[in-house]
Amino acid sequence: MTNRGVVNAEELREAVCAIVSRYQKTPQRRLLVCVAGRPGSGKTTVANILAEEARELLRKVSSDPRDHAENAVVVMPMDGYHLYRKTLHAMPNREEAIARRGAEWTFDARKLCRDLQAIRLPSETADKKGAPLYDDVFVPSFDHSVGDPKERDICVSGSAAIVIVEGNYLLYRGTPTWAEVNRCFDMGVFQACPAATCARRLCRRHMAAWGISEAEAMVRATGSDAMNGDLVETTGKNADIVLHSIESSM
Repeated sequence: MTNRGVVNAEELREAVCAIVSRYQKTPQRRLLVCVAGRPGSGKTTVANILAEEARELLRKVSSDPRDHAENAVVVMPMDGYHLYRKTLHAMPNREEAIARRGAEWTFDARKLCRDLQAIRLPSETADKKGAPLYDDVFVPSFDHSVGDPKERDICVSGSAAIVIVEGNYLLYRGTPTWAEVNRCFDMGVFQACPAATCARRLCRRHMAAWGISEAEAMVRATGSDAMNGDLVETTGKNADIVLHSIESSM
């Protein structure tokens, strides 16, 4: 296992082993893992690497054919739970809401919690050996072309043994609803990354996505993004595993 240009290889290896080991001790045959980190930390990339490596390890250590399927480990992004733009425009503080989109209060945490609970709870049926079965759950993605969620765009397969959810605030417990979201997870991973590194990555990302100048992109990266990141940074203490970012051109 290489570092993949994002995080130390040894940390990745230990995290993957911990996740698979925890799954093997889980009687309900499904494990929910969250990956959180400040914007630009690399959490999306890390979540996908964890899924890929956990999938490979499961095939080696599990004798259950269900654990060998391609969808035995899946990744679910939190982006689809952004509030719609029309909802932000209807807020009394609409200008702040639009400017601060991406802050924890601009997500539909209650909807996220409902979907996570649906993913977590088995159906009323079981297989021939009495093991629990799960239903497919459809969750939203985020359509960057229109700037709003796209409902029921991602299927979390009922066959998934390990579901890795990635997003900024999944370790946040600052409100009752976000605390309930956090309780849906069996394990939490935090992707630690220096704020300055995140800002540089975000600047490049904003320039590419929006066609804006470096100066304009840096205003956003060191403004609202940084404010959100500072809050996310305080949630690292709630993680079971902390990974440390390495410099890359992400």
